Amino acid sequence: MQSVIGGPIKIGCARNSTSRLAELTRYSPVKLVLLASVDGGFPEETLLHFIFKADRLHGEWFAPRPNLMAIINHCADRHEMPDLSAYLPKNVPGTIQRKANTPLAIYLRSTGERQTNFAKRARSTDATISRIISGNITPSLSLALRIQRATGGKVKVDQFEKDAA
Repeated sequence: MQSVIGGPIKIGCARNSTSRLAELTRYSPVKLVLLASVDGGFPEETLLHFIFKADRLHGEWFAPRPNLMAIINHCADRHEMPDLSAYLPKNVPGTIQRKANTPLAIYLRSTGERQTNFAKRARSTDATISRIISGNITPSLSLALRIQRATGGKVKVDQFEKDAA
């Protein structure tokens, strides 16, 4: 959300974004508009707050810097969250891992599903899934959530967190 005249952007989640917009507009001196809305919840919100913590102005309100605007534009155009790993600050512990038997590799071997098909179902690229399978990267939180959904919960988000520790 943002004022119609520009300025700070609210990063948040709500069960009903239209109702939340109406509620916040009642307390705002200027009209607010919804810039984008995608499926997700508190994990995605928390990750976005982490990525843009240097741009936080107050509470859940952030300066409209280019990277934030790029994510908003992606969400508005494609109705999905982009892979946020490119926006993570450098040297975040746990972003690189090297393990031979990752949970996703085990899952794919047990099901016999082709990596390319899985990548499409998880709304990712074959190259990214390959790097996760080989243990060279840990997926972003948004991708880890999509992997969890695509595997029917057999590969869970917290398994990636354990691998990263």
